Amino acid sequence: RLGGRFFGGGSASADIDYWLKSAPKGDVTLEILDGKGKLVRKYSSKSTGLPPGIPPEFARFFHFPHITKEAGVNRFSWDLRYTSAHAVPGTVSWGGSPFGPFVVPGTYQAKLTVDGKSYTEPVEVKEDPRIEVTQAELDKQLALALEIQASVNSAHDAVNEIRGLHGQLDGLEKRVGASHKDIADAAKALDEKAVAIENNLIQPKSKSGEDPLNFPIKLADQMMALSSTGEKG
Repeated sequence: RLGGRFFGGGSASADIDYWLKSAPKGDVTLEILDGKGKLVRKYSSKSTGLPPGIPPEFARFFHFPHITKEAGVNRFSWDLRYTSAHAVPGTVSWGGSPFGPFVVPGTYQAKLTVDGKSYTEPVEVKEDPRIEVTQAELDKQLALALEIQASVNSAHDAVNEIRGLHGQLDGLEKRVGASHKDIADAAKALDEKAVAIENNLIQPKSKSGEDPLNFPIKLADQMMALSSTGEKG
């Protein structure tokens, strides 16, 4: 059995209740779909709920719900956001956040899958009536936010690829050694170029929540800051 409750904008959430006759052996998933059936967010009972890219020391400031699968009544709170941006392990953001943008008002679908069977219920998201804004304006804001997030994903994916390349080039340098100095030098030069690109996309020196106070944020974080500013506006 699956049921939903009222949800709004801002910091509100969608409380989704579901009843399980017995605890399933397999994974339980919850998918949020938009009016066109396109996936907005997917949750799994395998996940702890902490989005990628969020420093562990920040976890105490937020509530990160996760899918439970206990016999009886279960409740999950969707934060009304799209999927978070792709993460770069070991780095932190400062100017903005990797959280996905808020959805716009409309009718969505909550699809719960348990032991191969799916159950779907509508979810209605309503705007705060005190806010004077048109649906068209909200749609444009969301389109921009998703475009920015796509750029952030590309930047973070590039950094992850560069770090993989760094390991390969480092290994190549060690294997060829002095016997093939020309190859080793070429690998080193390529690695330096790749690292320079990485350093423009993210701030690799930031490893904890306070590090960005000393090290300036780079392109990916600047884009997230832009998206967060628009969200507040």
